[in-house]
Amino acid sequence: MKGGVAINTPKIREIAIKLIHVPIINKFAKFKYTDTTNGFRAHNIKVFKDERIQPFRYGTFPTYALIHYLTVIVPQLEYPVTEIPVLRQYPANAKTPTRISPLKGNLDLLKILWKLGRKKYNPK
Repeated sequence: MKGGVAINTPKIREIAIKLIHVPIINKFAKFKYTDTTNGFRAHNIKVFKDERIQPFRYGTFPTYALIHYLTVIVPQLEYPVTEIPVLRQYPANAKTPTRISPLKGNLDLLKILWKLGRKKYNPK
């Protein structure tokens, strides 16, 4: 978004964000996000108490599923959503610091997106 800065973002991540993650999350959320992978979030306490969301269901949200679920469900339920510009910077001449493995981590992320689209994380 305007004012945000991405420095040394790996090309594969940049492509995946722009062509896969953002369009899919935006379609599910019915909200126009610019970066859906940024982990910095703030939510009103009402979100966590909302019976339609129920984020504290044990065993429901593996790995990064909860952050993606909230990204989708919060605007669907018409809570206000605001993005602010951030800096995402990777080292210039070093290994990319990440906890997401290239194959398993990305497959897990695709599974999360699939389950989001099928509303598998929504409370019963």
